[in-house]
Amino acid sequence: MWQEVFHSDKNLWATKGLPKPIQDDEDVVFVVREDLAILVFKMLELLLIFTFLLLIRLLVASFLEAGWVALYDTIFFTLNTILILNFALFFHNYYLSLQIVTNLRVIDVEQNGLFNRRANQLALKNIQNITYKQNGLLPYIFNYGDVIIETAGQHDPVRQDGGFVFQNVPKPAIVVEKLKALSLDKK
Repeated sequence: MWQEVFHSDKNLWATKGLPKPIQDDEDVVFVVREDLAILVFKMLELLLIFTFLLLIRLLVASFLEAGWVALYDTIFFTLNTILILNFALFFHNYYLSLQIVTNLRVIDVEQNGLFNRRANQLALKNIQNITYKQNGLLPYIFNYGDVIIETAGQHDPVRQDGGFVFQNVPKPAIVVEKLKALSLDKK
């Protein structure tokens, strides 16, 4: 059942920049990343901006002289190049940010920009509480949300909740259920 919801990658440890297994018997249970809806929403946002710029281009072409149209075409091309690069960077961060759950620990890998990666890890036996939240209509409709993992005395000044947060993961209730089952097995 879990293989249908989340994908497991036995070759994940060979990926450059990820934490290595603690023990030889450590296996990946499941891997999650932000819901695909987040990527689609970003693509729709950029498509809306492109459409707006194209409409302005058509208005400029119909009311201004050829010299001004050429200037706007240069600006239009530049702005669209920036939009494409923006989406490429967003996709890069989306694809390389993931949460790995093994039979011994939870690893949260966050990619911010091209050269900024942060990996946090937490032993399953140290988990005190696991909850999830879905704020807003879109997370409710598309069934994604934040999974919050808490440990005793944990405080991270970077995160607002003071916990270990998987942001915008698909089917957060199932992730919480599976993490609770794994953490109870380790206690």
